[in-house]
Amino acid sequence: MFSRTSIWKESFSRPVSRPVILALALLALCALAGCSRLSAAHLQSKPLASGATEKLAAKFLRFEYTATRSGAQYEVLGTAQPIRESLPAWADSVDALNVTAYLCDEHGRVLSKASTAFAPQPIPQGGFPFKLLLPSVETPSGAAYVSFGYRATFVPSRTPAGSPNPGAGLSGQYVFFASEQAALTN
Repeated sequence: MFSRTSIWKESFSRPVSRPVILALALLALCALAGCSRLSAAHLQSKPLASGATEKLAAKFLRFEYTATRSGAQYEVLGTAQPIRESLPAWADSVDALNVTAYLCDEHGRVLSKASTAFAPQPIPQGGFPFKLLLPSVETPSGAAYVSFGYRATFVPSRTPAGSPNPGAGLSGQYVFFASEQAALTN
C-alpha cells in the first residue's frame, strides 16, 4: 500500500534531465519576454517637431537636436553635452559613451531606437555630435515623442591634484559612471 507522502517523495526525488530543465527555463523566459516592453516614460521627452531645434536635459548630459523625417525614418542630428556642474571636477574625459535616441508614443513606450558609441577621448568643448536614424513607426494617436538615454564612464585625463597616490596609474582610481536608459516594464 502506498501513502501520499511516499508517492510524493518518489515523484520528486528522481533527477530531472538537463534538456527538461533547459526547456522549462526557455519557456519561462519566453513568457516573461512576451509580457515586457521597453519604456522611456521616466526620461525627459518632447513631441517630435520636424526640423525644429529642441533641447532635453538629463541628470548628467544635455541634448540639443533636430529631428527631420527622411522617407521611412527620422534623422536625429544633435549634440550631447556633459553637464559639468553635475560631474566630479576631475572628470574631463570619457572612457566610454553611448547615446541612444528613442522614438516613443504618448505613454513613453519605445517604438524604435538608435544608438551611437564614442571612443575614449577628452570631453570636446562643444559636446559630442551625433547623427541617429530612427525608423518611423505610426502610433494609434499619431503623436510621437523623442527621448534620449546614455551610458557614460567619465575619467580624468591625468591624476587629480591631491590624489592619495600621485605616482600611481589611473586604472580604476577615478571613475564616474552615469546611466539613464529606457527600462523593461510589464
